[in-house]
Amino acid sequence: MKNFAFLSALLLCGFLSAQPVTFAREYPIRSVHSLNNFQQTSDGGYILCTDGVPDMDTSAIQVGRGYLVKMNMQGQTQWIKSFPKTNGSIKSSDGNSVFQTADGGYIIGTSIYWTVSFFGQKSNIMLIKTDNAGNLLWSKTYPGVGTSSALCVKQTSDLGYIVCGTTLDTIQQLNKTYLLKTDISGNPQWGKTYAESVGINGNAFCVNQTSDGGFIVTGDSYSGTFVIKTDNTGTIVWDSNFGIVGDGLRSVIQTSDGGYLAAGFNYLNNDLNATLSKLSANGTIQWQKIYSSTSTSSFDEGFAVEEVPGGYLLLENTGYTASALIKTDLAGNVLWSVIYSEGSTVHATALDKTTDGGYAFTSLWSDYYMIGVYKTDSLGFINCNDSMLTVQDSIYTPSFHPGFITGSGSPSQNHSLVFTTEFLNDSIFCLTGKPDAILDIGVQNSVYVFPNPSSGNFILEINSLKGNSVRIEVYDVLGQLVMEKEESANEKMQVNLDLSAMINGIYFVSVKVDGQVLTTKKIVKEN
Repeated sequence: MKNFAFLSALLLCGFLSAQPVTFAREYPIRSVHSLNNFQQTSDGGYILCTDGVPDMDTSAIQVGRGYLVKMNMQGQTQWIKSFPKTNGSIKSSDGNSVFQTADGGYIIGTSIYWTVSFFGQKSNIMLIKTDNAGNLLWSKTYPGVGTSSALCVKQTSDLGYIVCGTTLDTIQQLNKTYLLKTDISGNPQWGKTYAESVGINGNAFCVNQTSDGGFIVTGDSYSGTFVIKTDNTGTIVWDSNFGIVGDGLRSVIQTSDGGYLAAGFNYLNNDLNATLSKLSANGTIQWQKIYSSTSTSSFDEGFAVEEVPGGYLLLENTGYTASALIKTDLAGNVLWSVIYSEGSTVHATALDKTTDGGYAFTSLWSDYYMIGVYKTDSLGFINCNDSMLTVQDSIYTPSFHPGFITGSGSPSQNHSLVFTTEFLNDSIFCLTGKPDAILDIGVQNSVYVFPNPSSGNFILEINSLKGNSVRIEVYDVLGQLVMEKEESANEKMQVNLDLSAMINGIYFVSVKVDGQVLTTKKIVKEN
């Protein structure tokens, strides 16, 4: 199979309103790790929340800070706010979670750190409420049953908040999964801990409210991974605990059939594979799939999942240096996959389906100390440094382990916090070396395909062409090369493309001039 890079046609977005906006932007924030930190907002823009490690602070006493970034629908920065998360040079590495609230503002779930002794540190869960302009309304901290950390926050149907993470039971000296429920003002209503009866439990990475008013939560357990269903008071309805030590689950959603879908990763035959696990409404495993990319080094981690038309969309890391989107059908079979090569150590963080039918996601670049924000079309293309990725899916059956026991604890205290308006230079990036892969508008070649859609016969017209040779390649949605032509370049030329023998569907026409990609066009074959 032959892969190719799809170069951007962002200029078309200004003229063809039906096409989704696509972009890739970077922010110079030296973040360590974040999850659940990105969402499309009600105005069509985006909100990003993440942490910056202390060495970003140039003051005498370096302080780790959280950053709240608001973007418009084109990904352009509207405002940035920051807030302190430590009282010294302790790195705040748990990340931040953000969720837009019903009043148009934002709730941030994070952790605040301070030094306990020369040899250690302590953290508390912190909730921060802002208005729609990022101005602080209130902030509160929650110690759990010891030291505690937040990894995900959501607003609930009663306008309160649900937080998941981890807390250290100082009596038993065990780390336990922690759920915290508050009212609209951040006052705690209940807090519950969850631990395996056979040992400690690690972290809860994702929580969502379910249609019955309860909650679904997932993460890593002592012996593998877990999905827990609770009622609206945090009491366990059922739990599914499976996998082996080293496996992980990072995201779980309720699906339209009333069941659940969890995304993560597992170790199998010394390889790390992305996973999807489909559960029924009562927690019974319906199917489980692993996904391994054949063009990378057997390193795939699933971090987020969404239900989309016709199936599911999985965000993963692949090969240490790239993020990827994998579209599956309702049975978990791969339909298409696209890889986004950043050339850095990458940590995918969050995924959201957008109102224009596309997708948006974020990733951290450890080597470049940057955060990338990506917006794709409905087929996963940004049209900048992305290409088709071959992914193999296969069924696997994990081992199962004993269930969970529950404890409680939900104290809180008000916390004084100062927000600061920040000015950070965000930039459009494209690792092809040309910003957004857009050519100079004064000399850009005009390329047209018509009729489009067509029953199979297309005409490719190129105007104002400068070069010696033209290579035309046609790919299907799986990235397989189905047609290629080589032509001598003329200032104005037309090339016939006969796809009448091909099945109906979407194809991509890549036009190369003297070996360089000029543009890529999407065409539709139909009866």
